[in-house]
Amino acid sequence: MIHATDDDIKRLHAYYKDHTSVNYKEGQLEVSGIPIIWARAELLFNLYTETENIVSDAAHALMQRIAFPHGEHFYNVVLDRFVGNGSKPSNDSIIHYLCAETGAIGWGFISVEIRDDIVEIICPKGFTVGKEAARRGMTIKEPVDSYFLGYFEGFFSRLLEWDFRGEELECVAMGDPQCRIVLKRRGFK
Repeated sequence: MIHATDDDIKRLHAYYKDHTSVNYKEGQLEVSGIPIIWARAELLFNLYTETENIVSDAAHALMQRIAFPHGEHFYNVVLDRFVGNGSKPSNDSIIHYLCAETGAIGWGFISVEIRDDIVEIICPKGFTVGKEAARRGMTIKEPVDSYFLGYFEGFFSRLLEWDFRGEELECVAMGDPQCRIVLKRRGFK
């Protein structure tokens, strides 16, 4: 099982604080010149719930599809960063960076385990959207972390060069103690 330590997350967070700026011309928040998305729990929760109000059950699939290319793109950004430093990264190094990144930007502390054709991502305290639902005293019937599910599908599809699709099997918004996403390999990318 791969995960980032508290010190890994603190170091990356400190780096972000020291290298974050606003590109006023483009209206982008950037780290070292790379545009980033600081996913705030309330924003993503509201986006999910409002999408659900508009398109009902299709909200989950819509959020998942929106996030898939973001995950693919972030893999490319991470790979460029490693290669730009002159090193060929191992998959474990890239996953370790993903774990630190996820904690540093406030999505949640995650652990990743890869076995056979499965990638399991556990967020012991819950992803921010599920935590926002719990904070509001809501218990929801279905998992709400569709954005993160799609993001990880895209990221791991690029990293492992397989087509991954998954589901969130546990979600703090449903009263579970953690969020758990399981991705399964569907075929070659």
